[in-house]
Amino acid sequence: MARIFVSFFSPLGSEKILSYYEGFLNSLADQGNDVLYSVSNDILSRPWDDDSQTILGFDKKRFTTALENFKPDVAFIFNNSGVKDLHEIIDCPIAIMEADLALYYSNKTTLKNNNDKYNYFYTSEKNREMIKDLFSVDDKYIFKINHATAVNSEFLEKTNNISFIGSAFIVPNEIRNKIKRFKSTDIDLFFTKLKNNPNLLDGVPISYKEYLNIKSSQDRMYVLQSICDLGLNLYGKGWDDLENTPIDLCKIFEKKDTYTLKQNQDIYNKSKISINISHAQAADTFPWRVTDILASSSCLITQNNQGVKDFLKGYIDIPMYDNIYEVRELCKKVLKDEGWKKEIIDICNKAIHEKGRWIYNFEKFEEIFDISFVNNKKGSIKKLESTQFTNEKHLIYLTATKASKIIPKPLHIHCYNFLKFMNINFNYDLAKKIQNQDI
Repeated sequence: MARIFVSFFSPLGSEKILSYYEGFLNSLADQGNDVLYSVSNDILSRPWDDDSQTILGFDKKRFTTALENFKPDVAFIFNNSGVKDLHEIIDCPIAIMEADLALYYSNKTTLKNNNDKYNYFYTSEKNREMIKDLFSVDDKYIFKINHATAVNSEFLEKTNNISFIGSAFIVPNEIRNKIKRFKSTDIDLFFTKLKNNPNLLDGVPISYKEYLNIKSSQDRMYVLQSICDLGLNLYGKGWDDLENTPIDLCKIFEKKDTYTLKQNQDIYNKSKISINISHAQAADTFPWRVTDILASSSCLITQNNQGVKDFLKGYIDIPMYDNIYEVRELCKKVLKDEGWKKEIIDICNKAIHEKGRWIYNFEKFEEIFDISFVNNKKGSIKKLESTQFTNEKHLIYLTATKASKIIPKPLHIHCYNFLKFMNINFNYDLAKKIQNQDI
């Protein structure tokens, strides 16, 4: 049995754990491990893709004491989103887990300056090279693992023809304003060159990350619009923004929580087809939803992806699409051919059973860390609550958030700038959480 510390970021706030992390935590506990987890939204002012400072009221000494009392055998930090310089706080192996490309990891400076203090796990060869380049990491600290899922197949009534769970990747107004600075011919030329050479970004007003978000947003809109009339059910975040989302998609968006393992599992198992449209950063790998769909009783339809081909190699040459015409025709064909659909689902379930469960990665962790991860007993899961590592200064969040209820919205930006001027790192996720508390 191992004592394991886990840290990750949640785009929905610290009280809502995404299904992938929930599955990871549950799988660890199911194998007899005791897990303590922290949601980095409670610690960092910007918990994703930033060398972020800690929030006002964070008490590093209290945080250190909490970890010392837990006595972890190993730590898993997704995207390195958590306390900076963790290697100075705990004396155990630290694994940086891949949730996104290394381009989006937090506290990159810490990783680069301490490249022998961390181990890295990746699923994408592109990410492996990025880890080496960004952090100058030796090969002996970098390990490949498979995508894994805790979703299970259940044969529920198929109430959905097609489903998609994911973000709309709405392009922020500041990026839209940047694009307006280009002439139309310049935009076409710029993005054509950028696709082949990201280094062209020097001196231009759009970053490579912004480009990836623009591309991802447009890809999803085009694909989903092309199959909307075939019985599409849309879940996730951002699809109710009528200013940026087509009306057809706004109308079918189901505004309900779809972040837990059970919620995602039920949607996939009630769907004849489940679509994958990857973020442009996915490169030669694929998002978590792919293994979730492969493990369910739904048929995966995904865009052409080498990572999916590699994962299913030796099992099935799964049909994929390259454009909106092909995705539409493929969905129509699968909906009509029940036998073909069942064959795809059965073989994909077999692949997950034989290589896509967390226990196979746990066995690899055992070899690397010489720690027992697989045990014949039940473990535990406990959250490291923010009250365990914050001090009285944290009350400023309560005051500022309560004030936001009575201050007109146009003045919020001025209040925020004042807080920054006072060196107060205001975490909007945490503020929203506090705003809902009765104090």
